[in-house]
Amino acid sequence: ELGRADEAMSGLVDEFYGLHLPHTATVFEALVLAVLGQQISTSVARIIRTLLIETFGPSADFDGETYYAFPRPESIWASSPAELHTMKLTQRKSEYVHGLAGSTLDTSVGLERLGELTDPEIVEKLTALRGVGLWTAQWALIRAVGRPDALPLGDLALRRVVSRLFMDGAECNDAQVEEISMRWSPYRTFATVYLFSELRTGAG
Repeated sequence: ELGRADEAMSGLVDEFYGLHLPHTATVFEALVLAVLGQQISTSVARIIRTLLIETFGPSADFDGETYYAFPRPESIWASSPAELHTMKLTQRKSEYVHGLAGSTLDTSVGLERLGELTDPEIVEKLTALRGVGLWTAQWALIRAVGRPDALPLGDLALRRVVSRLFMDGAECNDAQVEEISMRWSPYRTFATVYLFSELRTGAG
């Protein structure tokens, strides 16, 4: 159905047919990854993510190689914003990540029960957390909760690819992206994945 939305999206569906979006194991992981990626390049975010995982994540050795899993919130909470700051996070992001670990461990917050809520309820709950705005909440809907109609408004890369494919390169704002995206509803999550895949191929 998404491929019938418009010609450009149809081309992306054909090009990346069968594309699967890997989900994070927990909401905590999705939120932390989104916070790490706020307002920095993908390559820098990857470096910081690797440092965080190799410092705080559980590991196992197999066949001469060491494999790491994403840190548990207990490990991050047992550290401090100052220690996280040594992982190349800004002071503010260090505080955000540490706070997210605490919120995850607080059962009254219920971050790992988001699947019981509607999309607007999830966004409302997440954006009440320090460091989590609409962009981060929408990525959590996509990566952790697996909702099909999320859209990370505020993403500069998303605006860039929408501009190129749907507005002949004209500059666009979030309101215009949202208006264009309505033709992809209720599958805007999948449209987002296709659009970012287009960017990663180098065509964007």
